[in-house]
Amino acid sequence: MVWLSSGCGFGGSDPAFAVVPTGPSAVHLGETLQLTSTLPDAIFTVVGGEEFGTVDPFGLYTAPDVLPEDTTVTIIAQEDGKQSFAFVELIP
Repeated sequence: MVWLSSGCGFGGSDPAFAVVPTGPSAVHLGETLQLTSTLPDAIFTVVGGEEFGTVDPFGLYTAPDVLPEDTTVTIIAQEDGKQSFAFVELIP
């Protein structure tokens, strides 16, 4: 399951900026999920480091091989001071 949230700076929001999954909304360990951003040059980051998986510059998220204690992963897309979040649920 993927939850989406959009924000700008200190709690403001910009509904024109979002991160959207282009595949299933939950990911099994070791599998991938393609994310896209409504802003073309967004930089994607997995919060918490590689324990929660990785994301490449094109938004391809790869789930970790080992299930972390917290199974909800937060991915941030940022561009020009704007940010948007995707929350991905990991499936063992």
